Amino acid sequence: MKKCVYQLFIHFQWLIFVLICPACSYFSTDKDEIGMKAVARVHNVYLYQKDLQGVLENTTNQQDSANIVQRYIDSWIKKQLLVYEAANNMAIDMSEIERRVQEYKSQLLIYAYQKQYIEKNLDTLVTPAQIEAYYKENQRNFELKQNIVKGYYLKIPTSAPKLNEMRLWLRSNSVDAQDEIKAYPYAEMKVISDTTWVDFEGIITNTPFWNNPNRNQLLNQNKVLEIADNDYVYLIKTIDYKVAEQISPLDFVKDHIIDIILNKRKIELQEKYEIEILNKAEKDKSVEVFR
Repeated sequence: MKKCVYQLFIHFQWLIFVLICPACSYFSTDKDEIGMKAVARVHNVYLYQKDLQGVLENTTNQQDSANIVQRYIDSWIKKQLLVYEAANNMAIDMSEIERRVQEYKSQLLIYAYQKQYIEKNLDTLVTPAQIEAYYKENQRNFELKQNIVKGYYLKIPTSAPKLNEMRLWLRSNSVDAQDEIKAYPYAEMKVISDTTWVDFEGIITNTPFWNNPNRNQLLNQNKVLEIADNDYVYLIKTIDYKVAEQISPLDFVKDHIIDIILNKRKIELQEKYEIEILNKAEKDKSVEVFR
C-alpha cells in the first residue's frame, strides 16, 4: 500500500511539473538527445528539438513559451502538409519550380556579393562643391511640392505667464530675445527651426491657422503670425519661407542630393565591375559562346 501511494505521489509530482513548465517538454538537457528527438512528423518529414532552439530566444515566461512553441509546431505542420500536397499534384511543373528556386538563389547570391563589393569599394565622400554643382545642373528637379519655413512655432496656454513678453521677443532680432524664446518653459509645444527648413503644413496642422485656405497669403502678410482659440495662443515667427512650385533651397535638398550622387556611384561601380569580370573571363577563356 505504501509503495502504491509513493508511486502515485511520484506521478503527481511529474504532472505538476509538466503543467508548470509546459514548454520544457519540447527540450531535453541531454546533449545526446538534443536534435535527435522528433517533436512532430508530417509523412516522412520530421521536426526535431534542435529546430525549436531559436524559437524562444527572447521569451522568459513559461506559459508564453509553451504557446509560442505550440503555434510554431502547428504552423510547421500546416506548411508541410501544403508542401506535400503541392509536390504530389501532377498539374504542377516541378522542373519550373526548381528553375525558379535556382534563379532566386542566384539573385540572392549576386545581391549579397554586390552589396559587399559596393560597401568595400564605394567612395562615400561627397564634397560641398559636388553637391552645389549637381544642384545647379538639376534645379528643375527640385521644385517644391509644399510651403516650407524657417522660424519659431509656439503653442502656449492662454493663462501662461509672460505671454506679452513672448510677443515682444518674437518681434525682436536680438540675441537676448532669441535666448528668451528658446528658454521659455510654458509653451506646450515649441518648434525652433531658425537654421533649418520645416514643412509649413506640418506646423499649422491641428491649429486654427489650418482653416485659412490661402497659405501663401498667410506667409506673406506678416513676419509674426498669431491666432488663438479658447485654450491656447498659437505664435509663428517666420524668418524665411519658400512656397510650393518655387525651387527648393540647396540646404533643404542637400541630403537628397547626396543620396542621388551616391546611388549614381553605386550603379557606375557595379557596371564597371561587371565589365571587368567579363573582360577577365574572356581573357582567361572562361566564357565561350557556341554558334
